[in-house]
Amino acid sequence: MLFLNTQVALWAAVGILISVFGALWLMPLAGVTLNMLSLFGFVLAMGVLVDDAIIVSERIHELQNTGHPGLRGAIKGVRDVATPVVLGVGIGLIAFLPGLFVPPSWALGFMKPVAVVMILSLAFSLVEALLILPAHLAHESKQGFQFKPLIRLRVHLNAGLDNLMAGFYLPLLKRLINWRYLSVAGFASAVVLGWALIHADYVKISLEEDVGYDNFHVHLWPPMGTPYADSHAKVQEFVTALAKAEAELNAKQPQGLPSVVEGLELNINAVDPQVWVEFSSHARQQFHIRDLIKAWYGHLGDMGDFRPDFHTPTEQDIVDLEVELGAADPTVLDKAATAVKEKIASYPGILEVEDSRRPGIPEIRFQLTAKAEHLGLRLQDIADQVRHAYFGEEVQRFIREREEVKIMVRYPEAERRSTQDLKTLPIRLPDGSQAPLGSLVELSYAPGFGALNRENRRGLVSIHARLDESAPKNGKEIFKELEASLFASMENSYPSLEISAGAASEEADLIMDGLKRNTVLALLAIYAVIAISFRSYLQPLLFMLAIPIAWLGAVLIHGALDLTMSFQSIVGMVAASGVVVNDSIVLLDYIQKRRDTALNPAEIIIEACASRFRPIVLVSLTNLAGFFPMLFETSEQAKFLVPMTLSLSFGLLFGMTATLFLVPVCYAVLEDRHAVIFTGKWRLARH
Repeated sequence: MLFLNTQVALWAAVGILISVFGALWLMPLAGVTLNMLSLFGFVLAMGVLVDDAIIVSERIHELQNTGHPGLRGAIKGVRDVATPVVLGVGIGLIAFLPGLFVPPSWALGFMKPVAVVMILSLAFSLVEALLILPAHLAHESKQGFQFKPLIRLRVHLNAGLDNLMAGFYLPLLKRLINWRYLSVAGFASAVVLGWALIHADYVKISLEEDVGYDNFHVHLWPPMGTPYADSHAKVQEFVTALAKAEAELNAKQPQGLPSVVEGLELNINAVDPQVWVEFSSHARQQFHIRDLIKAWYGHLGDMGDFRPDFHTPTEQDIVDLEVELGAADPTVLDKAATAVKEKIASYPGILEVEDSRRPGIPEIRFQLTAKAEHLGLRLQDIADQVRHAYFGEEVQRFIREREEVKIMVRYPEAERRSTQDLKTLPIRLPDGSQAPLGSLVELSYAPGFGALNRENRRGLVSIHARLDESAPKNGKEIFKELEASLFASMENSYPSLEISAGAASEEADLIMDGLKRNTVLALLAIYAVIAISFRSYLQPLLFMLAIPIAWLGAVLIHGALDLTMSFQSIVGMVAASGVVVNDSIVLLDYIQKRRDTALNPAEIIIEACASRFRPIVLVSLTNLAGFFPMLFETSEQAKFLVPMTLSLSFGLLFGMTATLFLVPVCYAVLEDRHAVIFTGKWRLARH
């Protein structure tokens, strides 16, 4: 409304509502409900839904003011921009498709509602912009009450936009076209700089699951066989330490606010006692889960053999460093795990180093004697007979009413109580005679296994480390050092040993591989759509030039704000790829339509940029306005989505710059393929 007349602005805004209601209508068919993520999708949609409406309405408004009034101007305006609008929306739909096929399941759960809402909203916005909006704008605007301050402001803003175009944009564009190869080299250097920032780790990427949750839980993992009373006492001790940590954080809050811990739930058992903790909404705005965990550890005494293990609601460990070891030989695995733990513990700032090995209840193990082997016995034969004597052997099964009843035969309880009873247990020999167990095997005591983790016929040990905030190196830096020094020598010493960064890192690699594959497929689909529409193999590359510049904008804003690029940031960059192409399509479509005129290519490019400058700028401004609510979101539950909004917002802002400068310059370079370009008519006068 600040740049176009009130009628145009009103109907363009109504188009947003129509698109939203259309998406709500079809969301149940896509299996998406109204939740925080789908609502976030609608907030993002506010920024892009009005793009096609602005392009259509701005063109109709321009024609109606230059000799094509009413219905005639509306029809001609739609015809002029129908092709680029349809292409632009179609490409936007393709750009959000990767969000529907992102592994693993938790990542797909995050992105599917957002992607579905965006796709449905964009589809309905196309119908609204091409069929409904022109019908509204075809009517002559009635000259009723005019709000003169708004009219004066609109005149000044439009004049300022025209002055910006005439005084800054067009002169600069002419210079860039004259120095087009140097200009392309400058944009390419900027993209390389963005890649270097990531490669040098100045802008960090972490695709692991976000831990900014409003709740978490703790497994205490007592030793196997711990009596229930001991587990109960240790849980109470743990809860007492939590109360002290809660009081410590409460003292850092302004008075009058609720406690940082909003909910507490205990699940006490002898095997896996758990403590569930929920943050209050006010606490989530000031503290992170790690703040409470750090304070909690500060008030814990000696936990003995109990091993607290902090997890997010999706069972991801809240740790700073994870190393996973795998080997078929358990002896090799134990030696390697011990060596890695000792090396990690030697780094300054390490608070705790744990591994997934859990000792179990002591076991009695058998080893055949020479006599037993001479008699033809196997260890399996003895193990089966001991199992039948102590656990029982099924001799009959029948149905009683609706229950299945098994009849098990085993030794009386009085003969199963002591080790001496075990030694005198009669074992049947191959010749039918019997001998006591103690004369056939040697008995030894050894700790059992509390947990056995295996994958691909290999044993696994996960090592977790927590670091102090003042630690000179973070978890990734420590892992890189270990990888360069210790891991290489260990893998040479133990050829069967495999070392990785753990499950979280594997999921991150899975996400990255999936995003790379889906993004490449989406870009190929975009290229194919443009190539078919414009009947050219080279021109689609011009449309896609804005994509790396948009990605550069996302990288730079994350670096400027010292934010780590998350999974959501990457998806935002992919989504921005499709949106920034829209403006390029509108621009190059105009150039294509003017190629048959008497103007030389440079003049056509300048004329096209001058004609499309206004709608391109307006689209970018409305995009940013639509994204503002999420950029300033302070809710801890929604802050993990802010990186995606940052990537989209600044990706579109930098993409606009690429559309206004890089795409025209590269089109001029493309025209250099024709001999006529090198005549004097091509070079623009510098004055």
